[in-house]
Amino acid sequence: DAGQGSIFDLMGNGGSGPTAPELPGVPPWGEADRLSYEKEAIGFYITGHPLSDHQAEIKRLGTLDTVALKAASDGMSVTLAGVAAKVKQKVTKKGDRMAFVDLEDLKGTVEVICFPDCFAKAEEHLNGDEPLLVKGVVDKDERGVKVKATSVEPLSTAAQTRTTRLRLRLEAPGLTREKLVLLRQTLDKHPGACRVSLHLRVPGKGEAVLMLPGQYRVAAEPALIDSVNQLFGHPVVEPVLAGD
Repeated sequence: DAGQGSIFDLMGNGGSGPTAPELPGVPPWGEADRLSYEKEAIGFYITGHPLSDHQAEIKRLGTLDTVALKAASDGMSVTLAGVAAKVKQKVTKKGDRMAFVDLEDLKGTVEVICFPDCFAKAEEHLNGDEPLLVKGVVDKDERGVKVKATSVEPLSTAAQTRTTRLRLRLEAPGLTREKLVLLRQTLDKHPGACRVSLHLRVPGKGEAVLMLPGQYRVAAEPALIDSVNQLFGHPVVEPVLAGD
């Protein structure tokens, strides 16, 4: 039949076997994409977790994990970090929308209640695998612990707005003039309010700290942090949060 073939059409004259088709060259998935596809396909993460690369920020933001939350008192104000594993919307008697969110961190899950005022501001952040920072009040009874949310925001935004300084930990050996010029150019592209300090480790002599002049104040945004880390080939940037 026209447009059809058989397995034998794949065989060469010598009958040596089918020729493997050429596959298009595609870039490998990034970490976020891979985890998102895993969750979509099987309902949970296998190779990692969206929070895994954010442990330092989470710790500095003073959050509780879902295990520590169980010991919190009823009515206590808490801060949590996690991803919205499941979102169930509900319409109140007044016709307003609210949501019950299963917030998942590396140790478990807790139900977060977003009442209408909170949900109206948080809705855009509750779809997907974006790490979130949730502030709320503990609602504890004999059935367990829930959290009534007062605010929900992306973890990256929360870390950025609370960052007062960027600490760059660099190794003096191999720190060339070219890299310093590229660093200055990178900082110039992200003007903002955060100071930048260079912590230069000199083998056998300790560490020298240099606070950059005010003209090099920057915006502590993910794009800048990623660019500086890529410039040096490994993570060198440590955001310093207010109160640290």
